[in-house]
Amino acid sequence: MPARHITYDTIIIGGSYAGLSAAMTLGRSLRKVLVIDSGKPCNRFVEAAHNAITLDYKKPTEIQAEAREQLSRYESVDLLNGRVENVLATDDGLQVVQTADNSYEGRAVVLATGVKDILPEIDGMRDCWGKSAVHCPYCHGYELKGKPTAILSNDEGTPDFYYLVQNWASEVYVITQGKPTFDAQAAGIPLDRIIEAIPKSLLHDSGHLDAIRFDDGRELMVGGLYLRPLSSSH
Repeated sequence: MPARHITYDTIIIGGSYAGLSAAMTLGRSLRKVLVIDSGKPCNRFVEAAHNAITLDYKKPTEIQAEAREQLSRYESVDLLNGRVENVLATDDGLQVVQTADNSYEGRAVVLATGVKDILPEIDGMRDCWGKSAVHCPYCHGYELKGKPTAILSNDEGTPDFYYLVQNWASEVYVITQGKPTFDAQAAGIPLDRIIEAIPKSLLHDSGHLDAIRFDDGRELMVGGLYLRPLSSSH
């Protein structure tokens, strides 16, 4: 049975931006706080943060380390590296948060676990994710500027996304993986920019995209790929 620890006002599960921000607010409110973090934030794949004033080009790991250092000045905030296995409610209204080695009591629990991106099963996608295969042009478009770019999309919002990405790319291709569900001609998207084939692999150099290879054997030379993956809670 894991050893039980002192009661906290709040136990925060997840120690990235949201969790650490909550810890600072509670710590400055003189609340006894415990943050438990497994060290696997969603943004761990990106090389640097962008489009955030004072943080531009700073590595997410550096931002997190600085935040943890700032929290260390608050005696009421404890930081724990670990993974939560279970959360149980007790008869007296306390929450018992269990890790592999210990359990901790808290009057409240904050879930700040973030999300997990569900990436398509394409060879090389995980190597490129956060580097040259990205989801947000405002976050990554500047680094991909002037390059031929593809977007993996086939819904009613695809034409708007196509024209948005054009602001950064030298040329834009739309990979629909089948017949388009939108009217490309009415949207003004040239038909030779629509690719109905299914991407099988991303050809890259250390995560920096060179080309996309399709199931019909074709290769498309691009330096960037945008997609909007589904996500799930941890």
